[in-house]
Amino acid sequence: MPWTKGVWDVGLVAMKDHPWIAVSADGVAKVRRPRTEDYMTVTLEIKSKVKENTVARAERIRDGAGTNYWECKIPSEAWFRSVPAQYRGQLIHQALVFGFEAALFVVASVKGIIYSVLVHVPDGIRRQYLNAMLAYQDVVAWAHDSGRPQVCCTSIFNLLLLLSIQ
Repeated sequence: MPWTKGVWDVGLVAMKDHPWIAVSADGVAKVRRPRTEDYMTVTLEIKSKVKENTVARAERIRDGAGTNYWECKIPSEAWFRSVPAQYRGQLIHQALVFGFEAALFVVASVKGIIYSVLVHVPDGIRRQYLNAMLAYQDVVAWAHDSGRPQVCCTSIFNLLLLLSIQ
């Protein structure tokens, strides 16, 4: 990809302030924004398509965009057309954890890259996502805090109790 300056492997990365919020992206890349000379550091998420119908669907998305590399911003119409629903949360999660303004979503087949889209994740979207994650902190954060292991069991017990009352 001529618009890529570098790609690096990364392992599991956690947020410093919220270590229970973590992600393992396929990589980190430095890419040039489409139709500009500006470069950005972004997370990289690669989805491989093998079945004929999924390859054809990806090719229709590319053909609809008129190019094999473009950018979009959440929550634009291009975002909804470019990124299948099952991957949208993953891209927002990666941008949040890494603190990046964008993520690169790449769709490939055994023949090569079908399309790449640079997805801009605005601060407001990342804040909303973080707030949603923080609402569940007591349910999952106990695994990272040796002083409060009972929170998991207490939270789940209270949830089950609440559900049984209704």
